[in-house]
Amino acid sequence: MRLGISSYCLFASMTAGTMSIYDVMDWAKAHQSEHFELVPFLLDFLLDDGSINQTLVEGIREHAEKIALPLSTFSLNANVLKETEAQRREEIARIKKFIDIAHMLGLKKMRHDTVAFSRPFDQCTPEAFEEVFPILVASSQECADYAAQYGMNTTLENHGFFANGADRVIRVLNAIDRPNVRMTMDVGNFLCVDDSSEMAVKKCIGYAD
Repeated sequence: MRLGISSYCLFASMTAGTMSIYDVMDWAKAHQSEHFELVPFLLDFLLDDGSINQTLVEGIREHAEKIALPLSTFSLNANVLKETEAQRREEIARIKKFIDIAHMLGLKKMRHDTVAFSRPFDQCTPEAFEEVFPILVASSQECADYAAQYGMNTTLENHGFFANGADRVIRVLNAIDRPNVRMTMDVGNFLCVDDSSEMAVKKCIGYAD
């Protein structure tokens, strides 16, 4: 096991302006982190015109190399369950752009969501899940196929109150049926949907990346 940390863990300090992403990376290295996850909160990876912020990407990659802190993965909040097909296509295009960014950072793994963490409870029913299930699968397949050109794995996390729970996540993964799609297994998030963490981990460990 290699213990690492996420930039999200020091989000409060970044929000307060007391730490930059480079300070966070230095802090992680000083506290013996063996690898580092990037979450793009407060990080302008995309410029106002939609292009990739090359300066930021190159700066983070070079700083990681300088302090010998391996970048292990990139995690992106995303939501393909939009009101219109045009909006869904726009969101998939955004995910693909972040796959490009992850590749530029030298990463071989990227987690992306398929649904908003804050989806209202009344829209998290089994019936709602069945209704949008084909969209979740098709969108993830498209993103995985795009990532495959880089030899990259994508992962889905048991995240929020909808695409969560061992049985739901496993069902989505099996339907996606791509060799480069696995699971980011958050052992605590199962509790969000009253799933026993111990039993859920036993079910999901074989799908974890």
